[in-house]
Amino acid sequence: MPRMNGLETLQQLKRACPTVRVLMLSVYADEEYVYQALRWGAAGYLLKDAGLTEFALAIRAVERGAIHLSSVFSQRVVKNYLQHLNSNAPQALEGMASPLDQLTSRQREILHLIAGGCTTKEIASRLQMHVKTAEVHRAQLMGHLNIRNTAGLVRYAIQHGLTMVER
Repeated sequence: MPRMNGLETLQQLKRACPTVRVLMLSVYADEEYVYQALRWGAAGYLLKDAGLTEFALAIRAVERGAIHLSSVFSQRVVKNYLQHLNSNAPQALEGMASPLDQLTSRQREILHLIAGGCTTKEIASRLQMHVKTAEVHRAQLMGHLNIRNTAGLVRYAIQHGLTMVER
């Protein structure tokens, strides 16, 4: 998806149509990505390598109002959720917020461009801002995510599904 990743698309869908039930279909097997999708309103999360039977089950579950997770995640997510509930947090999924949750849409956009190989000058040009402003955004991203270099930002973006590695 060249312009937005799945999570950004989910956010826009839910803003435009809050009652729509979304079943995420993804290649990302990262637990944090699943939590993020659930926080942003996904009704299910299925890995693209799921079989036809699991795909059909997921569609039926979401259609009847249930939440469906790929079997890979369901046990881990429930276990983590219960552990979090028992550790005194009244709202389990909210308490599992990641630094990614606290990034603005502009910061996500800049992180996506950095991960796509854009220089600070190219980012400034694409987003119609001054180079100094783009540098400030990059520095804030690094500070907020506690990352020291561009390679670390790229790695973080890939791990959290903000960009994909081309093969």
